[in-house]
Amino acid sequence: MKAVNLIPADDTAGGKGRSGAGAYALIGVLAVLVVMSAAYTLVGRSVSTKRTELSTTTAQAESAEAQAAKLKTFSEFSQLRQSREETVKKLVDGRFDWAGAFREVSRTIPSGSWVMSLRATTTASAGVDGTTDPLRSAIPAPAIEMSGCADTQAGVARTVTSLRGIAGVQRVTLSSSQKMGRSDSGSASDSAGQTTGCGTRPQFSLTIFYKTTDTSAAPATSGGTTP
Repeated sequence: MKAVNLIPADDTAGGKGRSGAGAYALIGVLAVLVVMSAAYTLVGRSVSTKRTELSTTTAQAESAEAQAAKLKTFSEFSQLRQSREETVKKLVDGRFDWAGAFREVSRTIPSGSWVMSLRATTTASAGVDGTTDPLRSAIPAPAIEMSGCADTQAGVARTVTSLRGIAGVQRVTLSSSQKMGRSDSGSASDSAGQTTGCGTRPQFSLTIFYKTTDTSAAPATSGGTTP
């Protein structure tokens, strides 16, 4: 018996066409899904990598901040130490051996002269009791201002010359040297009529300037005023 196909020829051809198109569409959808899945995976991996890098960077930054804090403490301590060293150095440089200076002055004063008063200052602006010699501000260096008496004017000259020979002395300036006269009452007085302790002997006033470590403070020439 011969088989008979009861499905119309048009329907059979149309069905094959629709089945092929659907298959292509399904393949396309699957391809899009694969691409989207791959993209999602890549994005996820990228985000994870970035998070890991961020975590590592944050840890490094925190470590750097901690180390910087330690270094800052060390730097502050170093600066404080340097400041203290400079302060001590200034104090040491600013010290002066007054005991040795007075000892040398007392040993150097020649016979026939004696001291009435002494005034020692490191700088001319130092606040020290006593009468300031008018020539004290001539040199910005440690100095001893001296007022005394001598038997004669030649004795005053010997005193100045002797003081100039003291080690460390850069100049001795004589600001005054005058012989006292007798007042009507018989006591010695100066030209202004003020009573003095030198009697009729010459009374002198001088300043002994010492050398300093600061060469810029030293005068251009050395030597004292000739009495």
